[in-house]
Amino acid sequence: MTRPTHKRAAFYARVSTSPQLEKFGPTVQREAAQRYAARLGLDIVQTYEDAITGTAARREALDRLLTEAPRYEAVIISSVDRLARRVPIAYGVLGELAEAGLELHSADMGLIDLDDESSSMQFGIRSLFADVDHRRISKRLEASRVSKVQGGKPVRPLNGYGWRRGVKDETEAAWLTYMYQQSVHVGGQVLAADLKAKGVKTRAGLDWSDARLRSLLRNPVYKGEYQYGRLEHGHGQVKAVCQVEALVSPELWASAQEAVQRPASASPSRRGKRTDVYPLQGRLTCATCGRSMGGRYSHKGARRWNYYGCADRYSNERTCTHRALYPTASVHDFVRDILEKARENPASLAELVQLPTPAAPDLATMHAAIDRKLSRLEAAYDAGAYTAPEYAERRATLKQEREALSVLEAPSTPTPADVGQVQAAIEHALACTDLLEMAQRLNLRGVLGPGGTLKLSINPL
Repeated sequence: MTRPTHKRAAFYARVSTSPQLEKFGPTVQREAAQRYAARLGLDIVQTYEDAITGTAARREALDRLLTEAPRYEAVIISSVDRLARRVPIAYGVLGELAEAGLELHSADMGLIDLDDESSSMQFGIRSLFADVDHRRISKRLEASRVSKVQGGKPVRPLNGYGWRRGVKDETEAAWLTYMYQQSVHVGGQVLAADLKAKGVKTRAGLDWSDARLRSLLRNPVYKGEYQYGRLEHGHGQVKAVCQVEALVSPELWASAQEAVQRPASASPSRRGKRTDVYPLQGRLTCATCGRSMGGRYSHKGARRWNYYGCADRYSNERTCTHRALYPTASVHDFVRDILEKARENPASLAELVQLPTPAAPDLATMHAAIDRKLSRLEAAYDAGAYTAPEYAERRATLKQEREALSVLEAPSTPTPADVGQVQAAIEHALACTDLLEMAQRLNLRGVLGPGGTLKLSINPL
């Protein structure tokens, strides 16, 4: 008697990154799947496990399972909520598995077949229950977090710059105080360059930038005010506040806020003007439609966020598909980064400098001018103003000028840029802390494309 051939199956497990949202760990899921496989004669030959929330559609292990789908005939999960906790995502993943030629088995309901009315209805109901259950647990968890903060404790131990797992990092705290003190007197670009020269990096090992410094300097947690719901760059809804150990005094923090909100230029004549916030106004164009990328902003209460966006957003036609808004700080940092790299790599300057191509001469106008001169010469000769030899000489000269036009050509390419001169100009411009002055010195122009791609050019005046 021959033994029946078992189907090769993969076991897929998902555990939430939040323990409070997780009822069953991978061990419990695996045991349920193994019991089910034994009953139906399925051989589990591989396990795929994701540690991610059930509201995320893309998962590393699941993607790998789909790639390796030809190795198996079936996939086993312990329950429908392990597939996803959002109804649309659950159906989407089920569809991907079916397209890969895989049967989907759930240990708590058996084979899931959407062509079967009963199975389809049961899958939909279980997916809906998983969705409702997740929202209920999430709401309860959110309420407990708010309660914890209102009780005087952060949701998690502070681990941003200046702390490590809730403990003050003395070295980072000292540099943090230095940043706040210096920000009162110098701009972000100058401070970033100073920190780079001193070898001070971010926690991730990156150089400090104006944008990163502003995000840090504006965070109220450093004056001892923890805001739950506040995102890294100040966005988000603050749901609860509690006091934590301050790393800088409230007075120093307030002075830094006043400083970072001042215009980059110290010139009183420019203070408060639009060019302080949008120094590249009129110098950026949309790569999609060619319109200007003008200054835009959004605000909530006293908070304001500044962007560059295509002018088509506010036109009557609105035909441009480039709808994204780009934070001014990110664009400004990108421009400086391009110029820094060009200064360090002279070979790239030729691509950066945009020299005007000489326009082709207007030969038709030149021919018409010579014809007018010939007509006046003939009229003057008929009136007796010239002798026959004088007339012949002048006529021969005008004909030579006409013949010369037939071989007149414009240069096909502009004269190459003086690399040394351009490099010196960039060096001089980068010494400015004011981006508007830098843009004026180099006559910068840029084309901003979808996704934030920027093609920058220097246009000699």
